[in-house]
Order: sequence, then C-alpha cells, then structure tokens
Amino acid sequence: MRYGMAHSKEQIGSKKNSPYQCQAILRKLCINGHFTHSLKDLILSPIPEISIQGLELASNTFGEGFYELCIQELSQYKTIRGLNIHFCLWLIETIHYSGIDKQSQDQLLSCFDSLAFESSLKPCDLSLISTLPKLHTLSLHNMPKAHLSDSCQFSNIVKFHFDMLECPTNYLTQWFDQLSLMNQLEELSFKHPMQQVSLKLSHLEHLRTLEIFVPYGHNTLSLSIEHCPNLNQVHINHCHALKMSHCPELTKLAFKLEAYNATAEILDCPKLNSLSAENIKYSHCTIQNSPAIQELSLNGCRLAHVQLGPLPNLQKLSLIDSYFDLDDEDPVFLSMVKELSIKKSHLFNIQFGLFTHLKSLNLCNTHIIDLDLSTNTELESVNLRDLPKLETVKFHPMIKNLSMSYLKVNQLNDLVMLNQLESLKLSKLAYLKTANITAQNLQYLLIDDCPNLGLLSFPSNDLHELRLNRVGKLKAKSKHKTVKAMNKQNVIDPLDEHQALILSIAANSTLQALNISDCHLLKAIDGLANAKQITELCITGTEVPIHLDDLTDLKRLETIHLNLKWSSEQRSIHCENFQGLSSLKSLKLDYFKDLYSLDRIAKLNHLEELSLTHCSKLYDLEVLSQLNSLKYLKLNYCNNLGSVSLRSKHDQLLTCHIQHSNLKSLS
Repeated sequence: MRYGMAHSKEQIGSKKNSPYQCQAILRKLCINGHFTHSLKDLILSPIPEISIQGLELASNTFGEGFYELCIQELSQYKTIRGLNIHFCLWLIETIHYSGIDKQSQDQLLSCFDSLAFESSLKPCDLSLISTLPKLHTLSLHNMPKAHLSDSCQFSNIVKFHFDMLECPTNYLTQWFDQLSLMNQLEELSFKHPMQQVSLKLSHLEHLRTLEIFVPYGHNTLSLSIEHCPNLNQVHINHCHALKMSHCPELTKLAFKLEAYNATAEILDCPKLNSLSAENIKYSHCTIQNSPAIQELSLNGCRLAHVQLGPLPNLQKLSLIDSYFDLDDEDPVFLSMVKELSIKKSHLFNIQFGLFTHLKSLNLCNTHIIDLDLSTNTELESVNLRDLPKLETVKFHPMIKNLSMSYLKVNQLNDLVMLNQLESLKLSKLAYLKTANITAQNLQYLLIDDCPNLGLLSFPSNDLHELRLNRVGKLKAKSKHKTVKAMNKQNVIDPLDEHQALILSIAANSTLQALNISDCHLLKAIDGLANAKQITELCITGTEVPIHLDDLTDLKRLETIHLNLKWSSEQRSIHCENFQGLSSLKSLKLDYFKDLYSLDRIAKLNHLEELSLTHCSKLYDLEVLSQLNSLKYLKLNYCNNLGSVSLRSKHDQLLTCHIQHSNLKSLS
C-alpha cells in the first residue's frame, strides 16, 4: 500500500485542516444522481485502493462527463491539502488526459504546490509529478534506489527532502553530481545509510540550507562543500572528513565527527557567526579566516585539537564534556567572551580573570576546586550547579543574579558583600546552615530543599517574589520539615526555636508572588492584607492560620492555593471574601474542613481552574453552572457532596477529575 499526503505550504503538519479533505471532494462528486449506491460506496471507501477502483469505474461508465465534474470541483481550490497519495495521483492523471486546453490544465495543476510521499512510488509517478508547474516543495521518504536518478528532473523544486533505503554508492555519487540540474534548489535535506562514500557539493548557486543525516552505525562519509555563494545554514550529524570553503554567506554550521582520526576544515567563511562542533577529542579541527564567529559550542572536544584562528568577535562559549587546559591554549580569544557555559568538563589552569568582559557564567557538573570571580567586574549572572569538588568561591560585589544548587557549602556569609543582588536562588544545598543576605535591591528570593538551614536573614522591602519550600531541620515529633530558626531583619521577629515565628510583609508594597510550603514552625504571616500588588499566593504545609479577610482587598490576585491541613485554626467559611477578586483565574483549597458552600464565587468570570480537596463539609456546588470560564475542575475527598451537575459545562471543561467524593448523582 502507498501512503502520502499533498499539502499546501501554509498547512504542512496541520492537524486541523489536513484530514480527509479528499473525502469532502469525493462526497461532492457522488452527489451525481446517476451514481448507484454501490458505486458511491466504492468511491467513498476509507481504503484508498477501493476508492480509486470506484473512481476508475465511474470514469469508464460516464466518460468525459465525469472528468468534467472532477475538474469543475478541483478548480474551486487554490491549493490542495490532505489528499492521500492515490487520489492525488489520480487527479493529476485525470487532468492530463482530460482533453482540456493547456492553459486550463496548468491552472488546475498549479493547485499542487507541496507534496510528500512515502515508500513505493513508481518512477512513472515521479515523472507525472515533475510536470506540476508550481510544485516547489517535495518530500520523498523511504524511497528505493530507482528513484534516485529520477529526482533531478524536478528543476523547479525549491525545497527537497529525501530519505532512502540502502543503495549502492555509485547511485548516491551520481545523484550528487546531478544536483546542479535542480537550479532553483534552496533547501536540501538528505538522509541515507551511507557506507564509505565521498561526496562533493559545489557551485550550487541558490542553495541556502543543507542538512545531511547519517543513521547511527553507518559510516564513513567524507564531505566537501565549496563555492556555494548563498549557503546560509549547514547541519551534518556524522562524518569522517569535512571540508567547507568559500561559502561567503554561511552564518551557522553544526557538525559531528567520528570518534577517532577524523578531520574538519572550515576555511574562508567570513560571515560564520555560530559554530557547533562535536566529538573532537581524538580528531582534529581547523578554523581559519572566519573572524565573525560569535557563538562557539564544543561538545566532547579537547581544545588542544581545535585550531582556532583569531576570534575577535567571540561572545558566547559553551563547553560540554570537554577538556580545557590553558597551558595548551592561546588565552587572547577568551577576553571578549560575555557568556560562558561549562558542563561536565575538566578545567585545568583556568583563571576566570582572563574573561574580562564576562557577563554570564554557568558552571554545571564540572571539576573545579577554587572559583575566584572577584576580578570579573562586568559579571552579572552566575549559576553554579553540582560542583562536587568546589571548596572556595569568591564573588564580585556587582553580581545581580545568583543561583546555587547541589553544592557542599555550610554557610553563605559572603552574600553580605553582594550589594547589587536582585535575584537569589538556593536549591538542594544539603549542608547549608546559615545564609546572611543584606542586598537592599533583592527582588526574587527562592529557597528550596535546604533541610539544615538554621539561620536566614534577608531584607524584603522590595521583594517581588518570595518562595520558601522545604526549608529547615526536621522536627523531632514530626516527620515534616520545619524551620528551626528564621531571623529576618525587621521582617521576622527574632525568636528562638521554641517560640512562634512570624513572617511580616507589612513594609513590602511590591510583592507579586508569595510561595511558602513545608515550613512548619512558621506560625503566622503579618501584613498580607497590605500586599496590594500580589498576583500569586501559595501557602501549603505550614501551621499558618489563613484569614480570608486578609484577601478581600487583593484585587490583583490571579492564583490562590491554600492548604489548612496543619493549621490549628479553623472556622466557618462562606467565601464572601473571594467575591471581589475579579482577576482570579485559579483557586485551590485543601483541607478547608468548615467550608460548606461556594455560592458566593459566581461573579468570578475569569476563573478557569477550581480544585477542592478534603473539604469534608462541602455540600453545595450549584455555582458551577455560573462559572462561564471554568476549564479545569478537581474534586477529591469531598465526602459530603451529594450531587454535581456538569450538564452546562460539557463543551467547556477540558479536564474534570472527581475522586473519593461519595457522589450520589453526576449529571
């Protein structure tokens, strides 16, 4: 069986417009009153071969009249999309043999501008397709070798995607030699299981994009690309030898070499600004006369094996699984780097002071012992993650964004020096006991999974987002993580571990998001009613009593997630406090044991998500019919809820999850 689709340029890959448009055309053809029911059933069969048999039977029975009917129907479309391969080829052939004039034929055939076919197309089918006057995009998948020599007849093709089954090397070489016949070709994507083949691309005047994919386990490809004046992007996933030269418009190149004794030469590409190379640990790469490179990414490389010419414009350097020894390198090109990312790499004799213009540093899973950034005066953003051997860190005081995770640090007193810090994220710091933050410009403080944190000090007058999740030591009489002691400058009252801890945000007029979870010694939040700019409020896994009166005037709130499981204070709640929150989009209430009804939230016209869990006294949800924007509903363990009516929401709800709620009626 043959499969394939014919698409318009705008609708390639579209699920909404592509399915079964051919069926719509066939139904209109079957309106003909002279068709018998059996003939209509044949034509409208979902099995392509049977449908084609019905069309051929109709054409033999009704002759020119049926052809005219087909052409009349086809002429209503500017482009044809969603046609299976059989109907597509049948229509093209019908037009060719219809006897209409050449001008009308070309007008109808112009509907086919983009085609994609898979598997057993016949060479004669390709010849038929090659006559389409406006065909500019052609994709042929899993083609046998016989199609290779025929594909170059598409002289008007602009985009050509081709992948084929195993074929002899001479076929492939011959095909590449004939590529110049496709003189309008701008985009070439080629996939083939190659075995020891040498290919050469040269003097392709219009080629702009080239992609060559060699499946894993197949080798060896030697590729030469020369004198392609408009070539802009090249991606080669696997090759043994690569030579690129005299491609004046090339801006982006990505390639991967074989593991051993492979070579790559990049010569005379003056506009190349992005280069990604992989697997040059035991191979060799030379880059010359390409001074415009701004982004250099090396994956699995030893820099000593990469000969770099002068790179005066290099701004972004990425090293992954690589070896970098400054004794083997010329450090001059490092001075202009502004973004440095190093992952899973080994660094030797590296002085970060050489990166005099560095603005962003990302170190991940890298062997480094001492990190001295004190002289990097332009550095603004630092991300340190999973550095198992790191012992000392020195920062420059001008850093604005700092993220630290999976590090073996005990205290962060050095943060006192970071006066310009605006964003701080501490995560998975298992040994951290003390964090002293004095930056008055701090806007975002996110602390997750720091189980031993005992002393936390930070200013919060200008905080936009505060998140404290799973912070503090384990409490002896509870399995849940708690905050042992939180000392907050002018914000948290300085109390010992046996007293109640109170978080005060009264002085903060800019707070936009507050997220606190699993901090069980935190007993209260003071000043929540004054956080007029807050849009997100999430308080779970704490003993903080939630007073809904505090939320009445928070008109900007869009997300509320409250969990009263550990709160000792419960009271009757009728949700009058939610009435004025007209911007609310998501409301999640957990363990509101005294919540009886939600009848007062009917005016929340923008509410899209409602989640109620362990609200054991809730009995009334008639308000659902009035929530016109509701898309997501979750009801779990609401045991007193007798019935739920979703009849008015069946076209509106995207997700409805009801579990363990003892419903007697669901309609």
